[in-house]
Amino acid sequence: MLRHLANNTLGRMHYRRKPGKPNILVFSNRRGGSTWLIELLSAEKNTKRVVEIFDTVLNANPYRRKLPEPVDGFFVDLDQSGKEKLFSYFRDIESGRKVFNTQWKFWKEPFNFRYDRVIFKIFYAKNYIRELRQLSNSQVIFQMRHPIPTAMSILKNEWPSAARGFVHSPGFRARLDARQVAVVEEIVNKGTDLERHVAGWFLENFIPMSLAPGEDWLVLRYEDMVMQREETIELLARELDLECAEAALERYRKPSYNAFDSEEKIRRASPEELCNGWKDGFDWKAHPRLPELFSAFPNPWYDIRGTLSLEEPLAVNAAG
Repeated sequence: MLRHLANNTLGRMHYRRKPGKPNILVFSNRRGGSTWLIELLSAEKNTKRVVEIFDTVLNANPYRRKLPEPVDGFFVDLDQSGKEKLFSYFRDIESGRKVFNTQWKFWKEPFNFRYDRVIFKIFYAKNYIRELRQLSNSQVIFQMRHPIPTAMSILKNEWPSAARGFVHSPGFRARLDARQVAVVEEIVNKGTDLERHVAGWFLENFIPMSLAPGEDWLVLRYEDMVMQREETIELLARELDLECAEAALERYRKPSYNAFDSEEKIRRASPEELCNGWKDGFDWKAHPRLPELFSAFPNPWYDIRGTLSLEEPLAVNAAG
């Protein structure tokens, strides 16, 4: 409660200057490397960090009543009234009329008293990625980590799966083909907890993954961030017009603040271990529905055993 009080009092000390460069909207997953990415971007001067503004699950959101009703924490299939509430809330956060989950420790970097660019981190409203981008002058990063280690980390933290809420929402369900519905229903009803979390990964990313090939978004994988550090910084600096490449690279060497009990392990691990260490001892036979799930939801970024084309040089999305 003290932290949220500070957030909504001291967090108001930012002064918005005349808008400058486009805002940055980072759409990502829980436990997918997004905090690390946000910290890199926050090395940029005159930026304001605003994270998880649609969260009603893990943080006590003082504006909870200003938002439409989520499904297991996610905004999946809103009617027109719900969309209007969601977008009105976003505009209030973007303009500074409402303050939630931003920097408030004014004595600690990367706090900026003045800002002209907002960096958002968004988990729970990815179905509206296109609309949210259109509401402000902004650039989009769609950031992912392989669904199996992401699911393992979420499961370790005992957070809920997104699978049931998505597949049982009529409007969203209508977007899926018969095979996809059948596979997810089988997993929701009879699958392992890990299978349910992997299914949730595919469903919460279904719309962004479907749209990304035709959009000018920057699509960024956690594994590329780990394996190609300098290239990642160069890509972010070039595509987002950043001036913080040197400072960002220094922060690159540090685990994110929410690495929890794995911070020392991350410091010692090699890039290969960070990307593929999850495979060591993984019991594939214990999760027999995973192959069918990956087959039902094809994508150009990941296969079931690991990342695709990890060695290829980073490049902005082809539509950009």
